[in-house]
Amino acid sequence: MNPVSEPAVQELPLPQVTQDALPYWEALKDEKLIFQRCTSCKSAIFPPRSDFCPYCNTYGQLEWEQSAGRGKVYSFSVVERPPTTAWNDRVPYNLGFIWLDEDWVIFSEIRGASKALAIDAPVKLGFETRGDFVLPIFNLAT
Repeated sequence: MNPVSEPAVQELPLPQVTQDALPYWEALKDEKLIFQRCTSCKSAIFPPRSDFCPYCNTYGQLEWEQSAGRGKVYSFSVVERPPTTAWNDRVPYNLGFIWLDEDWVIFSEIRGASKALAIDAPVKLGFETRGDFVLPIFNLAT
């Protein structure tokens, strides 16, 4: 008779890094949130592109810019049921789209009481280290 073994504890997932996003991930290690801006049409671009503006179709006009890390909640969801056992200790947690002051959107965890979370609620940038990665996390501003 085999003893019953406990299932292995899963680790939280890590991001998949693309070549276009390498500067983004490197900047996060220094706790800087960066995005691209087209010097031709001035549009903010995220996620990172190789060197092509999806708004005005120009090549070679993208530059990296640092975000101030302030914005507001555009949309959100409160996760009460973990998608895998790795998230058991984190539920409930908030996920959402953040509209940053520089006019771009990022999907992120939003820290703060779920009851206080609302569309247009102000948020400020924070960081979480997970393995070799530093991830942007937003906190409800008080």
